Amino acid sequence: MEMAYYCKQCGSANLIDYSNSKFVGSCFNCSHPIHVETDSLCVNTIIGERYQIRELLEETNISNLYVASDLATGSLVILRVFCWDFSYSITDPEA
Repeated sequence: MEMAYYCKQCGSANLIDYSNSKFVGSCFNCSHPIHVETDSLCVNTIIGERYQIRELLEETNISNLYVASDLATGSLVILRVFCWDFSYSITDPEA
């Protein structure tokens, strides 16, 4: 999974591989070091080319809840992102 990470030095967007929660590299524009070590998404991360993360509201073992901007409509939305490693099974309570 790729995400846009905005450099804190120059503000340039950098696409980084977010397949694991640790990334170490540098900004393509100014070479400022970039270190991402988190299970939550960074502010300004764009998801699905439509939603831009603004703020983390809630973090649980199952999912994270964010305030995000809908880039298509310009409105603020609540976005729930489920954790990558969460797995579950559904059973019939009457069985």
